[in-house]
Amino acid sequence: MDQKTTLEFLSHFKSKLPPGMAELLMRKVESGELDSNKAGGSSSRTKLVRDPIRQARTDKARVFMDRGQDLTQNPVTADFDEAAEEYAKAITSIVGEDFCVPSRGGYISQKYLDLDEIERSMLMSTCAGLGSAIHNAGVRGDRDDDARALMYSEEVEIVHRHLFFSQTPNEYPWKNSNLPLTEYWQARMVAMINASSLYKSLGNTATAWHQLATIRAQFENNFILEKQDLQKLLPPISHFAEMSALKHPEPRLAALAKVIRPDLQVLGSWQKLQVSGRGLPVRQGEAYCVWNSCLYVLGGERHPSEGPYYNDFHYIDLNKLDGWHTLPSFPNKSIPNNGLLTHHGMYVNENTLYFFAGFDTLYAFDLVKRKWKNRTVQALPAVPGTRWPTDDALCEFASTYAPRREHFYVFGGKHSDERLGCDLFLVINMRTGQWRKLSGNARAADLRADYRSPGPRGNAMLWTDADEKKIYLFGGEADRSGAMINGQKHGAGVSYPYDDFWSWDIEGEFWTRGRVSGNPPCPRSEAGYVFNPSLNSAIVFGGYNPALVSSVTDEQGREQTWDFQYFADTFMLDMSTRASPDDPLRWKQVLTRGFPTYRANTRLITDPATGKTFLYGGYTSHEYLPFYERSRCFSDIWQLKVDVMNGYFEDVDVEEEARSAKAGPWQRCFTCGSTGRSWKRCGGSCSGRALFCGKECQLEGWKEHKKVHGCRKKAD
Repeated sequence: MDQKTTLEFLSHFKSKLPPGMAELLMRKVESGELDSNKAGGSSSRTKLVRDPIRQARTDKARVFMDRGQDLTQNPVTADFDEAAEEYAKAITSIVGEDFCVPSRGGYISQKYLDLDEIERSMLMSTCAGLGSAIHNAGVRGDRDDDARALMYSEEVEIVHRHLFFSQTPNEYPWKNSNLPLTEYWQARMVAMINASSLYKSLGNTATAWHQLATIRAQFENNFILEKQDLQKLLPPISHFAEMSALKHPEPRLAALAKVIRPDLQVLGSWQKLQVSGRGLPVRQGEAYCVWNSCLYVLGGERHPSEGPYYNDFHYIDLNKLDGWHTLPSFPNKSIPNNGLLTHHGMYVNENTLYFFAGFDTLYAFDLVKRKWKNRTVQALPAVPGTRWPTDDALCEFASTYAPRREHFYVFGGKHSDERLGCDLFLVINMRTGQWRKLSGNARAADLRADYRSPGPRGNAMLWTDADEKKIYLFGGEADRSGAMINGQKHGAGVSYPYDDFWSWDIEGEFWTRGRVSGNPPCPRSEAGYVFNPSLNSAIVFGGYNPALVSSVTDEQGREQTWDFQYFADTFMLDMSTRASPDDPLRWKQVLTRGFPTYRANTRLITDPATGKTFLYGGYTSHEYLPFYERSRCFSDIWQLKVDVMNGYFEDVDVEEEARSAKAGPWQRCFTCGSTGRSWKRCGGSCSGRALFCGKECQLEGWKEHKKVHGCRKKAD
């Protein structure tokens, strides 16, 4: 086939090939690197004209790779430790002795950008093989090597992403690039399957399912792997169905979860707090902050399109929990965004609470005198002639406050011109009253994709570290469905959840993309998050993924499936465990026997005076949680206790929680531990602390319940 015919063929079948593949092959044909007249012999059915030095390196690496594979072929006689050594030699042959794999010092690597197609494919395959060998050697030798095995599986995806960075540096990450090499596709598949299996064994069902769902989305309809090869690699279809039906956490499994890898897991406990006195109407999207051990809540809404919309202002003492106390309502209804006090930010500076409504005007409340100040605070541009970046108010942005610097930071968010979300990053200096743009843009016409900085998003997580040297950004969502509804650029039927993790150097003013290592949350938006200085850790709870397949089967056996998943899982990121600044921060999952129900837009808060961590509110939609008859907002308050120093875990009875703690909307039978939604509450003096799935379990468990909880029959 001559060059012209080859190009015409690729152009004609472009839409049938995986994203980016046709363009890659066309470039190779045009440059002469790919000679279609000399095809044959390789798994990709192509012959690349390569630099002799690169060829020698990969030839040497192939020898070590083959040895590693030979050492693991027979499950009975396999020597996984020796295989790991051979794979490590192969990696060194590809990247050189002066480069460390997994890469250090951040996510983006010039070495990975410079790899050619063969080097990239071989490095991915070698990392996948090494990860498998490390895990299997650890299992056989009873060693704790799961964290290291996961790092090599993660490295496969990092090397793959660098193909996208090098080929399409000005495209957003919902576009994809792949190589037309069997080895390349197999490496990604093996790494994801291995990682999924490890995450599931750790109890992290959400991240385990996300790995499998990615495989299904990207691999089932590829044109590289033959059907019989796919069947050998992929788990059975029943496994995909089982995983898609799980909730995260899965109530049936939560009570059984154990810490088997202390470097990747930690025990925790969610305890619902009882509030006496006056309650607060349920809501979502409220502004919030903590001052003097009191939680302050302003505004919010019951439903985005139906209301009611609130401008009321309340606080509750987190030590006394003696009900919500009313403060003067917000006085100004002429703020942007039609006067709605939803999805904005609030923080405290020197006994004054500031409400940021997404515009250059801040509203001040005197916390000592408990009244709104007569005059607003106008944030002025630090650069003369600069105007506020948007015509209307930002909402659904992420924000954080650095109290020692007296700086308030805002990232991303949405406005009418950009429903997708923006990548604007700005700071308001409370000492000077000036605001300054640090990076990114707010207007759709000014947005530019760049893999060296965070992409446009809303509802991300943002926090400042204890030393106020760095700001961390995690997750969020590019609302592609919202953009499509509004006829804006980058619209699509399903939104894009980010899985990236960034840090902003406050002094140097630059972004660095970090690795997401350990046992992390899967990509999500509208998660509850907080940085707890007493634990020197960031904590994440719940949220949703707008693209993760979930399914449910009703009592008649009918299955419903949709691309959306709510969460109620908990994670923490210890900011102090690294041996070197170049080492990645490592996530742990907090395993709890019970948990607040699945929800998004919840508020995680920490009380600086006590170091306690609390959860307040949130919402769920009945469209994606069919066990609810209607969408719900919450006003409940929970405390998180974690089995670490200063974690308030001393009084937690883990075994008792496994039998009686409520698991989201499900109840747990005290006797047999089964979960359900209509178990019978004990009618004794315990006020329903124990539940039973039936009369038999009630009779069997009564004596133990009486002993454990001190329950007595109520007098007639």
